Amino acid sequence: MSRSCVQKSLRASLQISALAFLPEIQGLSQPGIIISNAAISACAKGGAWPKALELLEQRLQIGDANIVTFSAAISACEKGGVWQQAVQLLRAIPRYRLQATVISYNATISACEKGDAWQMACELLAETRNSSSQANLTTFNATLAAGEKANLWQRTLHLLCSFPAMKLEEDAISLSSGISACEQGCLWQLAHHFWSRGWTDAATFGDVVSACEKEETPLVSRAGLTQ
Repeated sequence: MSRSCVQKSLRASLQISALAFLPEIQGLSQPGIIISNAAISACAKGGAWPKALELLEQRLQIGDANIVTFSAAISACEKGGVWQQAVQLLRAIPRYRLQATVISYNATISACEKGDAWQMACELLAETRNSSSQANLTTFNATLAAGEKANLWQRTLHLLCSFPAMKLEEDAISLSSGISACEQGCLWQLAHHFWSRGWTDAATFGDVVSACEKEETPLVSRAGLTQ
């Protein structure tokens, strides 16, 4: 068994162990906010989003929920594939005199990506650019993934091309989304440009070849893709 497999197995075991302690945590007369936040994070990693929302509600009733509590609950909704709930939690943050962070937004945008909610993902990205919650590379990558998944290749590429203006440098995730968008739009030359920047894997290489095939161009070998 590889080292990565062992690490994944260990993480899964720790998550299950953490979830096993939830009844004991709930049985405490008033568990501290740190313990509750840790429990909500365990729920997120274990895919138990309903339990995460239940724990959040308890802290709201007590009155000591903080932005970490909300962000962990949003992450649980993201992992659970319930983007509407994630957005609702994000929108609820100001009502408790808290300020959403880029972590809160990133988790919510990722939830939108998984739920095919491209429009909402773009709306949230715009909010981060107009607030103190400054968007970072993770924010943009999550929005790129949402556009790619929705087959909105033109908008995906437009967003990727805005990186220099945002003073962002694309990474493997960004370029992979760009190449997939090129494949959707049959833009083999641009796909090769992204690929040639050096951030790629076997799946991404396949998208470049697919873009070339859709273009029905014989230039794949000349572009150096089959060397």
